[in-house]
Amino acid sequence: MSYSNTNGPHISRAIITDNVGVVRVSQGAGALGTASTGNLGGTIEFFSRAPLETFGINGNATYGSGNTFRGYANIDSGVLGSGGRGFLSYAYLDAGKWKGNGRQRSHQINAKFVQPIGSLTLTVLVNASDRREQDYQDLSLKMIGRLGYKVGNLFADFQLAKQIARVYQSGDKVYPAPYTSIDDACYDVSGLRRDLIGSLKA
Repeated sequence: MSYSNTNGPHISRAIITDNVGVVRVSQGAGALGTASTGNLGGTIEFFSRAPLETFGINGNATYGSGNTFRGYANIDSGVLGSGGRGFLSYAYLDAGKWKGNGRQRSHQINAKFVQPIGSLTLTVLVNASDRREQDYQDLSLKMIGRLGYKVGNLFADFQLAKQIARVYQSGDKVYPAPYTSIDDACYDVSGLRRDLIGSLKA
């Protein structure tokens, strides 16, 4: 569940939170049913919810500080003539950073269909996620002392970013106060990620 890991994407990029049906925690050396590149302790497994047996449409919206807006919309097919049922969901997030300038945005779609075939149940799940986020400035203790803990990237002040870059390029050591090195700030740092995940289970 870390931001950057070797076991696939963060769970928030693999399934919309509203569609999580069950979360299972296993203590010890990890659950045997969970694929991973490491076996370093307990495991948290996430399972998507089952499509509803009756037709339904639902959604929700949230607004909060930092001009945060999140919307979710979902439609469940209910049981169809073939006995199958499914849902299609969409979630949108647009949030300001809690410190510094910038936005964090994402679009995400989940689709799931369950079809009984004789004694088998066929389950198809598709997830698509498009996340664009402007990152927070990395800070050392000395930087916090000089710049304050709320300092961010400089893309809101292109002239200052250009001035710092020119000082660095010229080999001069006199940066505009309170900056003292090229590592004190970046103009813009962004995380751009698109994930497409599909599964087929019988």
